[in-house]
Amino acid sequence: MALRVCVAFYDSQFGHHMREATTNASTGPGLQHCPIPNTHQRLRQAHLLWHQASENYQDVDRFLTNINSLIQELRNVTFILQSEKSQFTEFESWYRHWQEKLKNNRHAQWLKDTRNLVVKQGALTAASHFNVRFLTYDSIEVVSLLSEKDLSVSTVLERDDFRTVVTGLRKAMEGQGDAVLAIERCWSTPELMGAELLKVLGSQYGFLARMVLDAHVRLGQLDCTSATDDAPGHSDFPTQHGRSDLLPCMTRAQASRTDFFTLSKLERMMGGSELFSAPASQKEVEWRYQFTDADKMKTFDAMDPLTIYNKLVYSSKKMLRKDRSLARVMQFRDGRGRWSGHMIMARNRVEKYLLMHLLAQTVREEGCDALLEVGESWIVPEASTQAVLLDSVLEVPDKEECIFVHLAIRDGLSKTARTIFRRGTFGGISFSDTEETDGERHYYLKPIYQVWYEQNRFELAKGTRIPIWQPEFSDPCVCGSDQPYGVCCLPILEGTKGPLQDSDDLLAAGDIESAERHARATITRYARWIRQQTAFSLNTPHREFSEKMIPTDALALEACLAKLERCAMRTGNHDAVLRACGSLEGFVGVPVIARRLIAIAARSLIRNGRVEEGLR
Repeated sequence: MALRVCVAFYDSQFGHHMREATTNASTGPGLQHCPIPNTHQRLRQAHLLWHQASENYQDVDRFLTNINSLIQELRNVTFILQSEKSQFTEFESWYRHWQEKLKNNRHAQWLKDTRNLVVKQGALTAASHFNVRFLTYDSIEVVSLLSEKDLSVSTVLERDDFRTVVTGLRKAMEGQGDAVLAIERCWSTPELMGAELLKVLGSQYGFLARMVLDAHVRLGQLDCTSATDDAPGHSDFPTQHGRSDLLPCMTRAQASRTDFFTLSKLERMMGGSELFSAPASQKEVEWRYQFTDADKMKTFDAMDPLTIYNKLVYSSKKMLRKDRSLARVMQFRDGRGRWSGHMIMARNRVEKYLLMHLLAQTVREEGCDALLEVGESWIVPEASTQAVLLDSVLEVPDKEECIFVHLAIRDGLSKTARTIFRRGTFGGISFSDTEETDGERHYYLKPIYQVWYEQNRFELAKGTRIPIWQPEFSDPCVCGSDQPYGVCCLPILEGTKGPLQDSDDLLAAGDIESAERHARATITRYARWIRQQTAFSLNTPHREFSEKMIPTDALALEACLAKLERCAMRTGNHDAVLRACGSLEGFVGVPVIARRLIAIAARSLIRNGRVEEGLR
């Protein structure tokens, strides 16, 4: 698994990419087949203006010029969308739903009023200030300092009011070690009551982008909604798994406006990670630590973080015995189920404080929902906790070394394993029994817990009782077709193309094409249910629910696939079940069901005369 540096950064090339991407004023690249090209183009222009404003944050004239244009462009999105309503069959009933949301959004009303102000009076009252936060593993707002002209952070460090704040903080921290000061440059308006201007406008952009994306779904065309080749990774639309209206590129730009300093000496700080550009291959790891087939991680294991955790508890002992030391590594699972690793290289406690906040920023940008941590740790007597704050653990008597493995998931599951070990005179290592605890919340992970709280709150604001996972509209459909989910099965499941019908009834009526389409939608509906309920339970302390449901879910999903197979026999599309199983295998999030799907796919191959392939 590749290890990479964890730092908050902003892609300075994005502005260039976006300028190239908007040179064609009529449609723009990738919009030639867009059902609402003018609306989509206006959204892209707002995206560009947001980043241009961010790039010129310290240039008052350029910043406000772009902000004025951005406010007008955001407001124009709804006007242009209404001018293209002829593309819809039932525009008014669809748009009424979004109008109600706009009316209930207080910042949308502010945007409307501000746009009228900008257009009719030509002036936006905005003021710049610096927000100063005090960081340990907590984040505490300390003071907001107005700045009329110079927005460079160097001027703040010399101000008397800032020095007074620092003196007070240093006095409060006497005997408690060092801390981090975060200084963020901000623009706001009186109406926003201190809320950062670009963050508010970015959230409004995200809200409008979701509306425009929903319009694309209604019109059955999503090819133009993916990131362009000119600006890879910079989609115009927020993701479902991000659980935020702010685009990831906007989140990175927001973070780039914050500088970090040590409280003790006001020294500028950098990230505490180290980049590994040539990580060891999986085969090299297996050879070095002599992992057997039983030790190796199976493809399905990545679906269940608890399985990976259990493997780490065992393999970490072999690795420590081989290398005599164990680097501290954190692995995060992003919103698409991919794991990435971060080597923790902080030299002291104050760097750990900053690093945890930077890692939390990564969790926010990538929609991460799970973390695994492994490394060496000290266990010190309770009376010696002060030594931990002062980075003097090595001086503590009666301390013990242990291997520390921790699993934390946004949905509530938490497990911690500690294995105390002792080093012999000649370098040998002996292990005590591993002790495991459930439900531990570690103080140093508080920045990440806060991000997860915000992500869940965003989801719950939609009116659900618990946060509900949703597939991305533009992802390949779960049923294995060659169309995106938002075009293939979602319209049937939402009833915009009529109610979901039983495919066997449609087959009996001779409507073979509709029968296959509805059989696919039935598969997608049940697979989505498994991901939202059974797989969700795997990530909570109440895993017994999934254990009860897995046998039922496996049989029910197999019955749905059987319906598709009956349709495929009539249409001659013999690969339909095979492709559906391949898609579902990585989607359902439950290892046992994924294994069952492989067996179903093999059986389908054998039934179609491809015996050799099926037996593989």
